[in-house]
Amino acid sequence: MNESKEPKLTNKPICAAASSIGKNQLLLKSFLISRNYFLHQISLLLRPRTNVRMIQVNSLLKYKGLMGVMRRDGGGGGGEVWSEVKYVYSDGMSRVIGGLFKTYSTQLNKLDAKVVTKSDLLGSESPSNPSLQAKRSDPFSLGNRGRVLDLIDEKPILVHVALAEKEHFPYEMLFRSLHRHLIDCATNEFIFIRDFFADSQSHHATFNTIFTKTLSLILESLENYLFHCHDIISLMCMINITSRHREVMQDRNITVLNNFFDRVSMLLWPRLKCILDAHQRSIKNAPLKKLSCKQCHFVSRRYAEFASSIRIISGGGSSGRSSGGAEEGLSGGASMIVDDLARLHANVVDGLLSRLADLQPALKQKLIFLINNLDLIETVFAERRVSSIEVTQVGELLKQHREKFVEEELQGCFSKMIRFVKQTESQMARGEGTKIDSDLVGSLVRDFGATWKMKIEQINTNVMSYFMNLRNGMEILKQVLTQLLLYYTRFQDIIRKAWKRNLPAFCSELVSNREILAEIKRFAMNV
Repeated sequence: MNESKEPKLTNKPICAAASSIGKNQLLLKSFLISRNYFLHQISLLLRPRTNVRMIQVNSLLKYKGLMGVMRRDGGGGGGEVWSEVKYVYSDGMSRVIGGLFKTYSTQLNKLDAKVVTKSDLLGSESPSNPSLQAKRSDPFSLGNRGRVLDLIDEKPILVHVALAEKEHFPYEMLFRSLHRHLIDCATNEFIFIRDFFADSQSHHATFNTIFTKTLSLILESLENYLFHCHDIISLMCMINITSRHREVMQDRNITVLNNFFDRVSMLLWPRLKCILDAHQRSIKNAPLKKLSCKQCHFVSRRYAEFASSIRIISGGGSSGRSSGGAEEGLSGGASMIVDDLARLHANVVDGLLSRLADLQPALKQKLIFLINNLDLIETVFAERRVSSIEVTQVGELLKQHREKFVEEELQGCFSKMIRFVKQTESQMARGEGTKIDSDLVGSLVRDFGATWKMKIEQINTNVMSYFMNLRNGMEILKQVLTQLLLYYTRFQDIIRKAWKRNLPAFCSELVSNREILAEIKRFAMNV
């Protein structure tokens, strides 16, 4: 019995070795089976029109534990299989995603509405063919283009549907759609890489391997567009969209696209500055004779729409839509935008409009031109509900020119009385003894009493013909008539101070303030 037990004791190491060899062979065989399975599933991913996400979830991710075992395997061949699977997957998905985005980007570009051209500058001449201009959107007005900022979380454009329906979009809508597709695809891929390959040290590198080609393609496409881009509204929207997409990725706790967002911003901001400078030059170098105009100038409307659009997108106003994130999106270049808007305001209002006004033959015509254009600018700002320093500056300047016009208009009808009032009051203020000519005062009283209603009617006719905006015209008319009442009241005060209790006979012919006020109210009722 002892002899029969002895061989068993001496064969224990041999059995253990044989058992270990069998175990390794079994493990290696399982690794090879796993390899063939994963490579087959990856090959299915590369077929056209494959639902990539379905294969990832149903055929790959459910075996992520096996991938973890192979990654941790030391010398049994599991690590090599894991590396091979990762390489094949990365290389294949790089080609798949790159091809998908190349096709999608190419198809999207067919939907570009091409809103703005190189000649669409603030100071360029009015288009010679208005019907051609009417076929496309106003290149200076935001219109409904700002709604792209409300569609940040919406799904990308379905190109085949848009092509079938012959739809076209401003470029910022195409930009949003492409980049929304990108961040969603990048999110899914990053999460898959992180979970499936289970290697926290290499998933960023794996992601970059897969997406380098795609990101380069998108950046190249954007750069080609920007080379011919003259649409500042589109650029500002794209800057906003980029910032908002960065925030979306931060909320998802995924930072792999940060460098990409930085590169996009570095392409957009210099182009934005370039176009702003081009608009500034177009105003400074505008040909005055070709742009000559007696009423509201088209440059004024362009400027007002342009400045309003920039302010709305950058968070300085709204047109009934939420600008959520807009101010944050442009915060990096906010000071540059503010400075350029200040320069633009000076070039348009203090520069070009003043030079055009100087072409008018007389002071009154110059004031009429400036008031009409400033009122147009203020009206557009009000309609767009913009609140900014430009609005305040235009309002103050408009007030000053209105006051000057009031004086000019009254001087044309009541110059003798106004001159008498100003001269006499000045002498009285200096304490000089003034002997007032009763015959002169009497003639002024009788002339006013005989002609004031007729002259007010003439003022009304003039003002209504001078100003294109009825509201503006009625406001100025009220100012003119109110100032007339003030002058006439001062005229009466001089008479009372000069003759005190011994009022001359012509005082009975003075028109009462109540009568003048009633006439002013009559015109006010026509507003």
